[in-house]
Amino acid sequence: MGDFAKKYFKGILVSLDIIAAFIAIVVAAVLKFDAVKRLPLWFTEYLWLVVIIDVVLTIGIFAFKKVYNRMWQYFVAWDYAILLGAFSVSKIITTLCCPFIYLNEEHSIRGFLTWMALYAIIELLLMVIYRGGIFAFYGKMGVGKTTFI
Repeated sequence: MGDFAKKYFKGILVSLDIIAAFIAIVVAAVLKFDAVKRLPLWFTEYLWLVVIIDVVLTIGIFAFKKVYNRMWQYFVAWDYAILLGAFSVSKIITTLCCPFIYLNEEHSIRGFLTWMALYAIIELLLMVIYRGGIFAFYGKMGVGKTTFI
């Protein structure tokens, strides 16, 4: 596979990871607070900072663990284990890097952790679903069962 195709698929995965983060944030906020109109002030003030920290950490950890370097046609448990491990590490670090949100006097740590858990679950589901679709499409293009790019 050529260098252009490698960068193309990696770029698609990175872009979809960013999109998944933004979709997950909105859905988790609506589920946690029942409506976008009811978002607390502390949440709206720090929301985008948390997203930026999380996206940068997630992409950095995924790149370090070479999550973006693998493309496969069939379900490979080890590759998903690496994805899940890198994802979990990024969410734990994000939670620990954002004490300015959950140490705020106006709310408890439980509110932030509940939202963060919802956000992480929704984002992980989105990542697994679109990765499966991309990898199935990639496999139909005539590439072997497992290809490392």
